[in-house]
Amino acid sequence: MARHVRQLLTALLSLIGAWMLTASAQAATGAGSGVCFAALSDAGTPAQALARVETWDCHPDSDLLSASRVAVRLAPLTEKGAPVRSMQAGIGQFDRLTVMAAGADGTSIAHTYTPEDVTPIAGRPHFAVAVPSVAQPVVLHAVFDRPGNTYILQEVDTFAADMAVVSVDTFEALMMAVLIGMLAIPLLLDLGIYAAVRDKLFAWHGLLIANFILLLLCWSGLIVVMSGISMPQWHRLLMVSLALNGAVACLFNRSYYISGYKRKLFDRALAVGAAYSLLLGVLYAGGVFDGSARAASAYSTALLPVLALLTANLVLVVKNGNWLLRLQLIGWTPLLLFFVARFAANLFALQLPRGALPLLYLGVLILSVLSAIGVIVRFADMRRERDVAVARAEVMGGLAERDHLTGLLNRRAIDNRFGALRAKGYDTFALIDLDHFKAINDVSGHAVGDQVLEVSARVLASDPDNIAVRLGGEEFLLLLRGAGQAARAEKLRRMLSVRVAREIDGLEQIVTASMGLLTLPADCPEAMNFASVYSRADLLLYEAKREGRNRTKAAQIGFYAQCDNDDGWRDSPAAQERPVVA
Repeated sequence: MARHVRQLLTALLSLIGAWMLTASAQAATGAGSGVCFAALSDAGTPAQALARVETWDCHPDSDLLSASRVAVRLAPLTEKGAPVRSMQAGIGQFDRLTVMAAGADGTSIAHTYTPEDVTPIAGRPHFAVAVPSVAQPVVLHAVFDRPGNTYILQEVDTFAADMAVVSVDTFEALMMAVLIGMLAIPLLLDLGIYAAVRDKLFAWHGLLIANFILLLLCWSGLIVVMSGISMPQWHRLLMVSLALNGAVACLFNRSYYISGYKRKLFDRALAVGAAYSLLLGVLYAGGVFDGSARAASAYSTALLPVLALLTANLVLVVKNGNWLLRLQLIGWTPLLLFFVARFAANLFALQLPRGALPLLYLGVLILSVLSAIGVIVRFADMRRERDVAVARAEVMGGLAERDHLTGLLNRRAIDNRFGALRAKGYDTFALIDLDHFKAINDVSGHAVGDQVLEVSARVLASDPDNIAVRLGGEEFLLLLRGAGQAARAEKLRRMLSVRVAREIDGLEQIVTASMGLLTLPADCPEAMNFASVYSRADLLLYEAKREGRNRTKAAQIGFYAQCDNDDGWRDSPAAQERPVVA
């Protein structure tokens, strides 16, 4: 399974890389390739500042795009020679936008917009404004006063269509509505499961999906169509949703446990990361970040530790997790690539390929599907564990005697009910003892010894047709029924070593177990009391240890005469132990 996960991840990364190269090539030849920039003086009007510009930079650096006043030079005609009638830019804060067009006859017209005046584009994280109309346009400039981030300037583009057409990207809006509708399915599933089982994993997954929906509504601009909010409100909600997603992602990953996957350090780190990301969102919503380019860079920088923590968590998952956990790597990879690239572009004025948003949408879709698979598997495991527990409770007649460390039944629980269990078909008796357990306590400490006992108990209790009992110390008992009891008991004995080595750090030795396996006669279930059977299984266990440990000694008891109900065993030719090869 791990090999298939790696192959799927490699294919996904190859697909993303090919798409990014294609998008980059399209960006190089697109309408925005002729856009150039210049930093302007704050003194005077935009027209006066433009008159003093001597050079234009078509490959701007971060200092240029972070200037308090930035001019953008645009081609006044499209590639087909049609006059430009509208302009777009990326969403963000700014004080004022002045769009100036000049014609061949010397006519010059300027339109000035505030953030509240612009028209958000439904379907994309952009806004649009009308371009002044002049006869035979030869010059077109846009001047931004105090642009709040580099994304505003990097997404500048022009169109021959008027505002009524540009303000709605019908195809992207429709695709986004379909994607959000798909995300609503696992959200409703989470709500239903949480209402039934009250497990926090399903609550966090539901919140994660809900935050993805909010993020997509913000990035796509559908939130504007639905609520009618202004562009500054839209941008602030988008920035806050990023922090909320970081917080919920940390909490979801913290609760996404599969049996055997424990990491206390990352437990604490993810909890701290969630609180930190949530605090950033509250600070941004409260206006601590003032909307300037410097504040936007500070906010992006502040969110990077959360990305680093989630990435480190994925590395840990790949290293120590099972196939279900490794699916998370495939789900998170496109999202983390998008956000790292987006933050890097904002911090260092990098030009991302146009149309990079599908990477975000692809990541949200893949992660939602794969995390939903994991949640469904977790729910199925919980159902199975519940069904097993109910079945065992029915078998034991509601018995409550449990070992406090492992949660298994104890000797007191099994002693008085041995005959009833025999009548229900439990005719194989396996006595298991951990080898050299005292050395584990002496070398690694009693805390590690307790962990070994807990893991051993989980392994022995994993077969639903078994009843696992802790008799005391490092000694366990298995009562088995059904087909292949001996083979199943031997499989569990060998599995102890593998699971203990995989789940417990700090052990100085391989933990093994010896087992005495006794198969009782099915034709006389009422015969033989617990003490008698235990003593004979204990002899087999002693033989296994005497012959070198880490092995099984098995025997089968056969009856060919009348059963003795006094002690359940006759020392006569009518009864015999038949050795069985382990």
